[in-house]
Amino acid sequence: LNLYHNSSGNGTVLTDESVVALGQNCPRLRNLNLNWSAVTHVGLEALGIGCPLEDLSLDHCKHVSDDGVAALVAGLSTKSSLCLNLDGTRITKASVLAIAARFPKLLTLDVDAVDCDVGDEEVLALAHCCPGLRCVKSLGYTGSRSSVRWKATSLAPPSATCLLYTSDAA
Repeated sequence: LNLYHNSSGNGTVLTDESVVALGQNCPRLRNLNLNWSAVTHVGLEALGIGCPLEDLSLDHCKHVSDDGVAALVAGLSTKSSLCLNLDGTRITKASVLAIAARFPKLLTLDVDAVDCDVGDEEVLALAHCCPGLRCVKSLGYTGSRSSVRWKATSLAPPSATCLLYTSDAA
């Protein structure tokens, strides 16, 4: 379901009221794009409880913070795979660590354009806890790229595809 708001300012911004309704009435909803919406922890909690999401995009949802991610991950099932886009939100390292600890079937995580300085601790937690991880996108990565690539690859099982992508990588 693609419900993103046009960043040019045209159209109506989705709020928690609509997102809560989705969470309460769409028990089969697996893919959701809420880019540029005004969703907060209230809407994310309803989605986590009510929808078996496998792909959620919250690109530039300026009201999404660690509280929202905590509410979302507390409700989502850890049995299915997950692709999560938190690009341009207000999350911190705590959210990245919470996601790593809770979702062993995490496939992709986009934390580009967030001011949380993802470093070795967060990337290593993802590599260790999420063996099927395909991509982590983070512009603000502050760790040692070569050591993390080596450590992440050695922590992941041989069958895993573990790729660290940084927008500013040389």
